[in-house]
Amino acid sequence: MGNFEPNSQLKYRFGEFILDPGRGTVLQADRIVKLRPKVYDALLYLLENRGRLIGKEELIHALWSDAFVTEDSLVQCMVELRRALDDRAQEIVNTVPRRDTYSRQR
Repeated sequence: MGNFEPNSQLKYRFGEFILDPGRGTVLQADRIVKLRPKVYDALLYLLENRGRLIGKEELIHALWSDAFVTEDSLVQCMVELRRALDDRAQEIVNTVPRRDTYSRQR
């Protein structure tokens, strides 16, 4: 996602996780959470834009600006993200029904 220039000092803490853009990792305690690159990029984008609703079209454009993808790709990406973070209750990443938006909760 060429638009991101990670600051090696910046780390995002959310729930029991830490995302370190400088290293490109997500940690839960001492365990590295394995994420595919687009799933990692989606999480980073949500964290960088926390506190506001992010539309599906905006997120698709941010993640796949150089390719045509369907909404199914985004849905699969969010499913993988929630599974990796064990976020079945949508306490970390929330989908707002009928608004086609996502937000980071905590």
